[in-house]
Amino acid sequence: MDLLVSLLASSVILCIPVLFAALGEMVNERAGVLNIGLEGVMLSGAFAAALVFQNSQSFLLALIAALAAGVICWLILGALYLWRQTEQIVTGLLFNLLAFGLTATLFSRYVNEVGEVRTLPKLTFGPLTEIPILGPVLFNQNILVYAGLVMVVVIGYVVRRTWFGLRIKAVGEDPTVAYENGIHVMRLRWVALAFGSLLAAVGGATVVLSQSGVFLPGMTSGAGFIALAMVVLGRFSALGILIASYGFGLASSIQFYNTALPFASGGARYFWVAFPFIATLIALSVSKGARYPAAIGKEFRV
Repeated sequence: MDLLVSLLASSVILCIPVLFAALGEMVNERAGVLNIGLEGVMLSGAFAAALVFQNSQSFLLALIAALAAGVICWLILGALYLWRQTEQIVTGLLFNLLAFGLTATLFSRYVNEVGEVRTLPKLTFGPLTEIPILGPVLFNQNILVYAGLVMVVVIGYVVRRTWFGLRIKAVGEDPTVAYENGIHVMRLRWVALAFGSLLAAVGGATVVLSQSGVFLPGMTSGAGFIALAMVVLGRFSALGILIASYGFGLASSIQFYNTALPFASGGARYFWVAFPFIATLIALSVSKGARYPAAIGKEFRV
């Protein structure tokens, strides 16, 4: 029972970075922007959080630094995607390479010494923490976990129940018709991209502040690409993305408990390291495909 609780609790922590990034990407894609550069934004947020935390030992300042990195990424990607209207897939891939090289270079120069390793403290909720299984899994996590769960509710409501959600849907489906009806297409896409970039940067910071306590080059390990898959698996629904992300977190946590799990103890360790990605590919291949917004990734000019 203790093993099961530990497995489920660690799955929550492991899913949160992907959850943040996927929720932001859902807003991007609903507005017609396909941000393949999500991995680079997460890396930038992780590096900024680690750099500031190493020098200040302040979780709050580290999170603010990650948000600042998200703003910088937003300005760069917005200038390319929306102002210059470059091809979004190629541009996003190149941005990922740039972010990887830049953060690795800055790491070797400024963050090479690991220093004190700390992560966010866990919050407890009194008697709720004592509830069997559910208590330690849900009521003994750090604040970023709860922030991610709150964002699921907030974003789910905003995209389905507010004028902003309806307008970004219109912009993503047919920007020409939306423009003719008085909607400022590019302004909404800039706002959606800003929101997505900030959440992806927070997702990157979560890897440092919730999981590792340190930064290493390429430490997001494809989480940005997984987040893109979670949007599809979640069928552009905040709740669906939460479920898909937790499934990824569960698959990821098996690698840390594979020697203790009867069904996993006989397999090669590196198979279980790759298992979350294998499981994601299988899920994508067997799930009913989600329909992308009709105008996603397409150039729009007035």
